[in-house]
Amino acid sequence: MDVNPFFIRRASQRRSKRNLTSWDMIRNTLMVGQIATDRVETVVDGDTQEIWPKTAAWFLGPKAENEALLKELVATAIDQHVEFRRFKYFPLDPNYVNDGIIAETSFQEAVKKIKKELLNLSKRLNNSVPFFNFRSQGHMLWDTTLASNVGYIAALFYNQNNVASMASGVTLQLEREVAKELCGMVGYKVVESELEHTTQHPASWGHLPNGGTVGNIEAMWAARCLKFNALAIRKMMREKFQSLGLGNILETFMFESLSGKDILLKNATVWELLNIPVDEAIDLFDKLLKECQEAKKDITFDYLFRSVKDFTMEEIGAWEFFDSLKDEYDEIGVRPNSGKWFVSGSRHYSWDKGANILGLGRRKMEKISVDENCRMDTKELTKALEECLEKKIPVMGVTVVFGTTQEGAVDELDKILEIREWFEARGLTFYIHIDGAWGGYFASCLVDEANNARISANTYTDKESKGKGNSMNRKKSVGAQQRDRCNTGPLQRANTNTFLDAKLSQHFITQLSCMHKANSITLDPHKSGFCPYPAGGLLYRNGNIRKFLAQKAAYVSHGSGKNEEINLFGIDGSKPGAASAGVWLSHKVIGLHDTGYGLLLQQCTFSAGIMYALWTSLEHEQDPFTVVPGIPVKESFKSNWPNSRIRREILDAETGSLLDNDFAMEFIKENGPDTLINCLSINWRSWNREKGMWENNKSLKKQREFLDKFYARCSHSFEKPAMVDRGIQVILNSTVWN
Repeated sequence: MDVNPFFIRRASQRRSKRNLTSWDMIRNTLMVGQIATDRVETVVDGDTQEIWPKTAAWFLGPKAENEALLKELVATAIDQHVEFRRFKYFPLDPNYVNDGIIAETSFQEAVKKIKKELLNLSKRLNNSVPFFNFRSQGHMLWDTTLASNVGYIAALFYNQNNVASMASGVTLQLEREVAKELCGMVGYKVVESELEHTTQHPASWGHLPNGGTVGNIEAMWAARCLKFNALAIRKMMREKFQSLGLGNILETFMFESLSGKDILLKNATVWELLNIPVDEAIDLFDKLLKECQEAKKDITFDYLFRSVKDFTMEEIGAWEFFDSLKDEYDEIGVRPNSGKWFVSGSRHYSWDKGANILGLGRRKMEKISVDENCRMDTKELTKALEECLEKKIPVMGVTVVFGTTQEGAVDELDKILEIREWFEARGLTFYIHIDGAWGGYFASCLVDEANNARISANTYTDKESKGKGNSMNRKKSVGAQQRDRCNTGPLQRANTNTFLDAKLSQHFITQLSCMHKANSITLDPHKSGFCPYPAGGLLYRNGNIRKFLAQKAAYVSHGSGKNEEINLFGIDGSKPGAASAGVWLSHKVIGLHDTGYGLLLQQCTFSAGIMYALWTSLEHEQDPFTVVPGIPVKESFKSNWPNSRIRREILDAETGSLLDNDFAMEFIKENGPDTLINCLSINWRSWNREKGMWENNKSLKKQREFLDKFYARCSHSFEKPAMVDRGIQVILNSTVWN
């Protein structure tokens, strides 16, 4: 279950505890329909000011409160497009649709047909899952921003295809700009010229594939190409360089190994070539091209690129590639093999698809167990890597998930980076990819709008804790300041609805702060970017890796330099330019920083925290069921936070009291899902008359039957009967743990 941005907490939530059932708690906590229609105000230096009014302007609203604004914006987009058709492009061309045609019966009938079928379609769409509503708690999507919708609609009329610049001159440029913005948000180096690229500080590159599945598979493809590239380069040099008059380079060309020493490529072992430092391996081709052009000026990028490609696995196939290197593998006493890729047991199914599509095989994609927080078990990963080192099995990559689909868990990137360093000192390295399709946009929380720069985890924590200490010196919350200044002033908290936000957990902030060290990142605007489908995102720390994916020489295109083609390097073919336009406009309006997307996602984090507190404390002794959250309360909180305290200080507290309660806000921040997804299991209980107590059902089969019925009552996956007729009050999703 995820939390959308329209969770509204009433300022006063005191309720009679008499006859309060668990479902009363759900209803009162959701407060569905209690949308913030009042003006949210506070007194600052004697002036009345609104608190976060801009977030309300970013969406249409659960009840379409911004209908007039949406119509105005869409009308503007239509007017601009109409003006383009009429007056911008050969305005003296004759009209096609004239009064005579309009008066024809067939024209009128066609218009009636369009209107009729549109109404039919709209009626059917009215039975869609209302992801914009807080009652929708079951999927990794929610409402989309006004800006992204209007941007999409504005570009839709132009029907641009971002497959190539000749079909999308403007929207393809918007995609480039969006990709650069996202690279900057995660901490990758963004440059204006490739001359600023160095192997030590590589220039990043990215694009917007149709979704996270495509992005993940492409990243795996890139890493696979990279792993065996040095072997292909050496094979080409040995067979071609003498005839090309480049024999001297074969005797002098070197690369920097994991130990920091320069090694002659010609004499390196297979194992050394399979474990070149990632950025060194990516830039190996460019380094070779430079030396070849210094020795022989007529050697072009295209010629050398094709020469190397002729020896790659992608060109000749895995069987022939490994067969051609059998003798070299024999030298180190191992069989040629494609190696392994490691993922957590809670990985997205796109990784299974990728293993099949690339011919790696599912068994070579090794699943690592997760811990109680549903994060990859780094001890088990270390053990698996030890086996690879011992048996000389190449490791293509490790997937680090930032927001698992079922539990919203964030793997320990900081530890996995340390593990890679430890193995690099022993001669083994691998590619690290962050699957942040869901959690990637949270990086905006670490971008300071004032300085337009990323801040460290410590700075983020310091900003949160600044002023904390004894109650005399502690900086008070907005709510406390309001009550101090004017208990009877313009803001009556007890009658005001307000959006609240919570800081991200220390664990998540730590991972976000080092994500720039990963080799690539998937993050989807159509998930936590609040944009319409299809809009995925894939970013590479070292942009040169895209050359491994080119289906022809990089310069053979309809664009170059800043206008370089994008889809020349990726998996996608056709894709709507409107998607890039929608993302671009949403970024411009909201901003990829702490008071833009960061603020929005921290509001969602608070909402998810409240929901976690609800599910955690929902169960009462007299209830005929038990609820177990997928992510347990942390050990350091368990003894001090029984269910009664959670209800009293979080669920039943006035908003002002909750904001002033550092301990309660710390509980919300540090417990529950890393990225909003509340996952839980429910079991039923029966009354034991002899013992005079409730007992949990112990039959797994019966629990599954119970959950199936529960899910059927709280899900909507078919068109008829209508969702409203079925009376679904809360929409959930189901998952299976292996």
